[in-house]
Amino acid sequence: MANVLGPDSGSEPEGGVGPITPATAPPSADAPSDGEGAQMEIHKPKPVHGWREFLKEYGIIVLGVLTALALEQAVEWLHWRHMVQEHRVALRKEVEGIYTSMLTRADLQDCVDARLSIVYCNRISVSIRSR
Repeated sequence: MANVLGPDSGSEPEGGVGPITPATAPPSADAPSDGEGAQMEIHKPKPVHGWREFLKEYGIIVLGVLTALALEQAVEWLHWRHMVQEHRVALRKEVEGIYTSMLTRADLQDCVDARLSIVYCNRISVSIRSR
């Protein structure tokens, strides 16, 4: 299909698709992915040449996994340690507030008892008069 608008028109042809140029062409499979021309090296697995080599590779893998798990547990331990410290501070403040309220209530208890006895006596005297 030919370019309907022509190469000098400055706009795209019908359908919104222009000619493919080297700048718009998809990268080929053998072209390097970055600008420096370096390609990723792929190492094919080699056959194991004995139990000693197999155990060495296995040990490296196990050591790597155990190291990752240990570091994860260390991070979790530090996180929980921080959370426990925050909650201890919050509980301490709450207990101090409750203790202060209890002491205030204990100081006021004699006054509350006196007022309640006055109210009780007034109620009894009113009920006696209403008979």
